[in-house]
Amino acid sequence: MTAALEDRFPRPELPEMVAGIVVLGGAFDTRIARTRGQAEFNEAADRVTEALILSRRYPQARVIFSGGEASILADDVPETLSARDFFLGAGLEPDRLILDAKARDTFENAVYAKEARRAEAGRDLAADHLGLPHAPGRRLLPPGGL
Repeated sequence: MTAALEDRFPRPELPEMVAGIVVLGGAFDTRIARTRGQAEFNEAADRVTEALILSRRYPQARVIFSGGEASILADDVPETLSARDFFLGAGLEPDRLILDAKARDTFENAVYAKEARRAEAGRDLAADHLGLPHAPGRRLLPPGGL
């Protein structure tokens, strides 16, 4: 259903320099991860695979993954556990990965990703909306200020 909306917005040109990449949660099946003890992707896997590709294109950029435990009633685990395993297992350096395990929805993704960024001493990142206007899976952060 979202394909028509997504297709209305062409992918923008990538900037020369990027200080960070923000990845919104929603790419992992945390119930399966909880029972199997390993990362399991769902249909939104392109959020993290694209972020990994971008992290290789911009080797100086930090990756902020924002995704906690969205389930209210079920026994679940935060997405950051799967994200950590995926990114580090794919070779991303640990000092480039910032994890926010508090966010449970898109609004909290924005709030807590900003807090996680601020917790990084001396880092100043600015959001450059990449992709859809309604909450794409990742954002590029050129030097500036969030």
